[in-house]
Amino acid sequence: MNDSHAPTTDEEFVDHIRRTYRALDVQPGGIDTVHVLAGARHRRLRSGGAVLAAAAAVIVLALAVAQPWTGTPDSSAELPVADGPVEVLKGGMASEAWPSWTWNEWAAWSDVVVLADVTSESEEGTYSAADGSGESTIGRKVTVKVGDVLWARDSAFAVGDRVDVSAAGWVDRPGEKRVRIALETAPRLEVGRTYVLALRSAGGCDADTGGSEGWSVLGSSAAWPVSGSTIGTGESEGRTVVGDPTQAVPGSFEREMMGRTIADLRAKMADSPPAARRGCE
Repeated sequence: MNDSHAPTTDEEFVDHIRRTYRALDVQPGGIDTVHVLAGARHRRLRSGGAVLAAAAAVIVLALAVAQPWTGTPDSSAELPVADGPVEVLKGGMASEAWPSWTWNEWAAWSDVVVLADVTSESEEGTYSAADGSGESTIGRKVTVKVGDVLWARDSAFAVGDRVDVSAAGWVDRPGEKRVRIALETAPRLEVGRTYVLALRSAGGCDADTGGSEGWSVLGSSAAWPVSGSTIGTGESEGRTVVGDPTQAVPGSFEREMMGRTIADLRAKMADSPPAARRGCE
């Protein structure tokens, strides 16, 4: 991909990504796209140059929408504990494909809300910067075990016991230790942790494919840390938080539910019927 003018503002960068999607004749995803595009833009800002080829390569990762889990359960009793530095990427939310900040947006855009544990992670492609710096972004896929379905759209496709979703990965720089990437105010989805996840079927509006096409987390405000039954306690930005209101977008559904219980969330969602599914117009 060769552009004579490298994007220098948020608006130009997002426009470049949208044009790339149109050229590939695909639809962008939710939180998966945000993570990888924010990483690509972050590298451009750090190096002071354009890394559009790297951004294009990372888009390929964003398009690898979650597939249903078809493997065998991990028999290991111990789960690895995330460690090492975390680099929080700022300002990625403007490029999200689906809104996820309010309950009304969840009801309109998501298909199911689940309580899930992250059971494993794996690398999902390596993409080198095009500026010759030697820096590379490593994609990441996590498997989540669905413990409870808290809400489902009447017409939603059934979610499996385990699904794979893309998540923020890592950055490698020459001579430095690998750094974990996290999106501002959002969980990384770490192994051994529990989350509320609002998911959207990648099957779109085709009832014949449905959940068989996989699932994506709706957006950066559609993954909440949970510990026990308390919302807002757990992992966010790659660190442990305990009901920290700054970890939620002001005015968001997450901020409203911060410190409350899963039972409170279930009751809140039960009181509001699903809206007509957006994105099917």
